[in-house]
Amino acid sequence: MRLLHAATLKFQDFNESELPEYAILSHTWKAGEEVSFQDMSSPYLPTKTGYTKVTETCRLALQYGLQFAWLDTCCIDKTSSAELSESINSMFRWYQKARVCIVYLDDLSPGTETRSGLTNCRWLTRGWTLQELLAPDNVQFYDSAWIQRGSKGNFAAEIAEITGIPIDLICNSMPIKYYSVARRMAWASRRNTTRLEDRAYCLLGLFDVNMPLIYGEGSKAFYRLQEEIIRQKVDFTLFAWQPDRALSSSTDYCSILASSPTDFRECQNIQSFADDVEIGYSITTRGLEITTHLIRVPLANAEPSIDVDRKSRYVLRLGQTTRTGITYDIGVYLRKIGTDLLMRETNPAVAIFPVTDRRSHRSTRVYKLCVATIQYLNAALVAPIHPAFHIPIYDNIKVKTESQVPGGSWDHRNRICFTPSSRSTIVAYSFVASVGSSKLDFGVLFDFRRCLGIDPPRCLVIDKRKMESRLLFLVLQRNLNESMDWINVLEELPVIAKLTDRLVFEIEDKIYLISVSIGTEMFDIASRTVEGLAFDTESNVVEWPVLNIDITEASPSVVSNRTAISRPPEQQSHFLKN
Repeated sequence: MRLLHAATLKFQDFNESELPEYAILSHTWKAGEEVSFQDMSSPYLPTKTGYTKVTETCRLALQYGLQFAWLDTCCIDKTSSAELSESINSMFRWYQKARVCIVYLDDLSPGTETRSGLTNCRWLTRGWTLQELLAPDNVQFYDSAWIQRGSKGNFAAEIAEITGIPIDLICNSMPIKYYSVARRMAWASRRNTTRLEDRAYCLLGLFDVNMPLIYGEGSKAFYRLQEEIIRQKVDFTLFAWQPDRALSSSTDYCSILASSPTDFRECQNIQSFADDVEIGYSITTRGLEITTHLIRVPLANAEPSIDVDRKSRYVLRLGQTTRTGITYDIGVYLRKIGTDLLMRETNPAVAIFPVTDRRSHRSTRVYKLCVATIQYLNAALVAPIHPAFHIPIYDNIKVKTESQVPGGSWDHRNRICFTPSSRSTIVAYSFVASVGSSKLDFGVLFDFRRCLGIDPPRCLVIDKRKMESRLLFLVLQRNLNESMDWINVLEELPVIAKLTDRLVFEIEDKIYLISVSIGTEMFDIASRTVEGLAFDTESNVVEWPVLNIDITEASPSVVSNRTAISRPPEQQSHFLKN
């Protein structure tokens, strides 16, 4: 760390472990008037107005009994990108270690009363000064004439009202780590920086993260900051931001990551869950990967004709907030676009409901899912919704969605099964059919190995009462969050290779033939205008083929002639519809 000797105005370098006590300056910059590292050796140094900041800071340092001072204008050689990067990554810590932080308010004139004058001070609106307010214990304010006005503790109430920062934190009586990521972002949401990248870089110390500086990357800096926070911390409130109204009105989806601190303006009172640390997540090229469950919140004003599954939306719970003494859960709405893959919806911006409503919400089982980032969505605009098929509502057949494999392939909202990313992955669903007083418990395996393009998979029906079926589903469900390949299943249960798309089911002296296929009929789901979301962009309709399940009562001859099962339906003249 390079310090300025207060008496001689000469630089001295120190290892951070051997730092002497020093004063540090916090101020707002004036373009072209600040003294740089190179200026300190220039004979024209006194001609810059910023030179007064150097001399006055050193004068005050000596008054505080300190031999050294540090100023961000001249103590960093900004022509060295390596030194600049190291300094910015260390700056929060340097302010934290300072014996005293001298805040120079150049727009607070000597005749202005401090409490009222702080409201209009530019210092409280700049991005870099947020950490300079919070990091040091001893912060002293000086007006434009370098007259001392008092400490931050003297004006904590006024600063809290202006900035939204809690008084306990301003007075350093509560560590910053106890505040959620969303709240910390909210403190920065109304602050500005000259360079776009600095809106991210000025927050490194606030979240105790480090990352290289790349000036010129623009808004990517804030995405990188969020990714670094994800790697270092477990706090779901990072995703509780709200998109602006312009975005919400123009598109139905957005990234799980925010585009700037401004998106966190409404997050002043959001707290994280205490058990977040037990869940964990990671960032990938697709988005946020997390192993958790989603809750299903009922749709408001849903039409009575809509089935119960489609009357709900997926919600990922992120944290809690309190309003008028009532505690609410807060989350974001998600829409499935593939197996284990979801995107965030923008209308409404967030989901808020009293914690007392938790018992009334159904939830999915715990599985590994991924919420897409905007970078992935933009790359997938050609067909962001993965191929799928629709399972219609039957009066007497129910899908046992709690046992589907893979765990995230089923979409309750649209009753669709998404195809796996790998054709070698086995997809299995359980069904139960009610025929008279009988219950037909069967499973369907979907084989995509021979699929080309949009060809439907082979459907293989299995009697779940049989030992091989029970073993199969045990094999599949022991790894709900891991895809199972056909080759592995066939090695353990070779009898599975004999399955066809038809099954003779004997129960209570009756014989039934179950036939399963994916037909040519297409199921349409109307969608609001979402760029790149619909396959049919003119009508904004997403179409999926339909799974057909046909159950007929069969004659006893079927039992003695099992080969008849594989024949086309039109050749099975002895099968009669119920």
